[in-house]
Amino acid sequence: MHRIAKRKLHAYVAEYSATQCVPKTNIKGCSRKGAAFFCYNQWGSTATEAYCSLQTHSMENSMNDHIILEDFFQGELDCHGVLIRRNGDIWHRFAGSLNAEWTPDADGMLRGVMHETITFSSGDTRERIWKLTKENESGYISTADDLEGLATITIRGFEAIAMYRMKIPTRAKEVVVDVEDMMWLTPGNVMMSKAILRKLGVRIGEIITVLVPVKKINR
Repeated sequence: MHRIAKRKLHAYVAEYSATQCVPKTNIKGCSRKGAAFFCYNQWGSTATEAYCSLQTHSMENSMNDHIILEDFFQGELDCHGVLIRRNGDIWHRFAGSLNAEWTPDADGMLRGVMHETITFSSGDTRERIWKLTKENESGYISTADDLEGLATITIRGFEAIAMYRMKIPTRAKEVVVDVEDMMWLTPGNVMMSKAILRKLGVRIGEIITVLVPVKKINR
């Protein structure tokens, strides 16, 4: 890279780190497009997304609507959603259910097990078991068989962001994608979710989901 361009790149990394709430050590890399530089964090998210999306929303985000995962994800929930290709076309529609239960372990840590069953419009059914641990009032971690490493979940008011790497089977081979799953709790106790899927930092699709507790449906 040209020496002047390299200095510009280093300056952009410093500015990105200072203004986008991301430590410089978490920046995975940067690329140049014309006269502009774009930096990516360790999940492949650009400077306009990820961490700061938890910190720059409106003042509407009051602690009165604070998400408590063990309260919302308790018992049975219905879910409905769509998978959207990066060109905006609907790839799949789906419906399913989740069933979660939380218990404290011998060390006093609150742990949850959530069974997820999804049926797609193609007729395919997928199952997943999430194993969650509450680390503090605003942070959780989780594992699942089709995740690569841990999922981290950060809570801020009525918002939550889950970051993880998911293994997706395809006809040719299994691929791993970075997922940034943004969730919002509505005043009616319904959860809306928008998960952005990326491969090598490139946005390849989205998953839009609505989660409704069954006990709310039956009222």
